[in-house]
Amino acid sequence: MERRKDNKGKVLKEGESQRKDGLYQYRWTDRTGKRHTVYAGSLKELRDKKENIAELNKRDIDLAATSITVMELAKRYSDVHKLSLKTTSTKNIDTFISMLEDEPFSNKSIASVTTSDAKLFMKGLYESGYCYGTLSNFKGFLRPAFELACDDGLIARNPFGFTLAKIIPKEEKSKTILSEDQYNNLIEFCKSYKHFYQYVDELIILYETGLRVSEFCGLTLNDVDFRNNTISVTHQLVYLKGKRFIQSPKTKKGTRIVPLSAKAKAAFEHLIKMRPPLTTEPVIDGYSGFFQVTSRHNPRIAPDIALSIKRIIREYNKTYPQDPLPSSITPHTFRHTFCTRMIESGMNIKAVQYMMGHSKVNVTLDIYSHIDEQYVANEFNKMAQ
Repeated sequence: MERRKDNKGKVLKEGESQRKDGLYQYRWTDRTGKRHTVYAGSLKELRDKKENIAELNKRDIDLAATSITVMELAKRYSDVHKLSLKTTSTKNIDTFISMLEDEPFSNKSIASVTTSDAKLFMKGLYESGYCYGTLSNFKGFLRPAFELACDDGLIARNPFGFTLAKIIPKEEKSKTILSEDQYNNLIEFCKSYKHFYQYVDELIILYETGLRVSEFCGLTLNDVDFRNNTISVTHQLVYLKGKRFIQSPKTKKGTRIVPLSAKAKAAFEHLIKMRPPLTTEPVIDGYSGFFQVTSRHNPRIAPDIALSIKRIIREYNKTYPQDPLPSSITPHTFRHTFCTRMIESGMNIKAVQYMMGHSKVNVTLDIYSHIDEQYVANEFNKMAQ
């Protein structure tokens, strides 16, 4: 008896067939006698699905339970984990749910999703304009969601267990770093410009400490030790949906003691002198005595600082069009610059990691250090002497 083959000459196994349009299908009967059919674009994909079905039957899993869709799973995962997440993380989950709602993939049964399906879905999003970083975070949401389905016995394998960088090119984004001259010019410009003079202290502090802007906004008078010249970083002030929140630092290693330079110390002391007289101190989640308080008696927040910097840079570049500053400067630019300065000064990389509050040392090395050509030349000359 001649064995059945597909249009490429490959032998088809029991239950497998190929339609006239080239689509593969596999039909089987479950324990209850109900007939099922799955489809795939390739024979390999079809057999991956068959393997998943066989594993489900082997584990005696009710196939009817796997009719849950990708969107339903995503919402279930969201409901399970939202209560234990920070407010900023729940906002990210809401964003991912919205991304998923616009995609046909969201209506697929989780039992039918193969690794090939998951890869094609991510590649499709990339080709539609999403950047690698966004997709990496999105996959970081979908992978544990499908892991939940595995734990619940709904599927046998996680289709999002692959490495994203193997199917999508990882962009190397260059971080904006201020040279010493650029920083000095910026400070002098703010000092000479009446409207921007009020921002000099916060720019100096960001440049001299490397704090995340949300950590800086959350600092209270009790967090800076002027006698021992240290800053205690134990929390951050987050602004979301019109409300201010106190949260723990971004990473476990974000809780740290940062040395206070003479310039940063002078800037903090000046901020204290400039604080408006308050009849009642604003209290956010039990914290009060914030260094920066607005005229409306609210602690200054990261979006306000980012907007101020944007306005400063725009005005600076209007004033000095022949030698403009990068328009991409943000509060985080000062943090990047601080890290690079510390590395270039020869500071031990583990010490820099501690001061930055990075979870891993490779974050310090790979993401935040930007060595310029002049620095490389100087280091080579030292070695050659």
